[in-house]
Amino acid sequence: MKNQSILNLVFAALFAVLVFVGTASFSIALPFGYFNLGDGFLLLAAWILGGYYAMAGAALGAALADVILGFVIYAPATLIIKALMVIIAFQIPRFISKDKPLLRFAGYFTSSVLAELLMVAGYYLFESALYGFGAALASVPGNLLQGAAAVVMGNVVISILDSTGLLKKIAPERHASKR
Repeated sequence: MKNQSILNLVFAALFAVLVFVGTASFSIALPFGYFNLGDGFLLLAAWILGGYYAMAGAALGAALADVILGFVIYAPATLIIKALMVIIAFQIPRFISKDKPLLRFAGYFTSSVLAELLMVAGYYLFESALYGFGAALASVPGNLLQGAAAVVMGNVVISILDSTGLLKKIAPERHASKR
C-alpha cells in the first residue's frame, strides 16, 4: 500500500510536469488566453493515473503554466476547470468494458470530448465574468481547436499504449481485464 502511494505521487508529479511543459512550451497567444497542448497530457493523466492524484497533478501543472506565462488571473479558474476535466475523463471510461478494445476507445473518446467541452464552457464563463459575454466569445474558437487537438493527441497515445500492452504494464490495477 505504501509503495502504491509513492508510485501514485511519482506519477502525479510526472503528469504535473508533462501538463506544465505541454502548456507552457507549446503555447500560441489568443485574444484571451492561449492555445496549448497541455490538455492532451491532462487526458492521459486521467486515464492512466486517475482519481485525486491525476486531478492534483494536472490541475497544478496547468495553473503553474498560467502563472509562468503571465496569465495569473486565470490560475484559480484553471485549477477548478482542469480538476473537473480530469473527473469527467476519469469517470466515463470506468463504466465501459475493459475486454472490448472498441468499447474502451469509445469510453476514452467520449470522455475526452466531454472534458474538452467543459473546458470551453468553463473558460467562456470565466472570461464572461472578466470581459463580458460578447468579448468572451472571441476565445471560443481557439479553445475548441485546443480541445480538438487534445482529443486527437490523447486518444492516439492511449490507443497506442493500449494496443501495445504498455497500458497494462504502466497501471496494471486500473487496466487489467475483468476476467
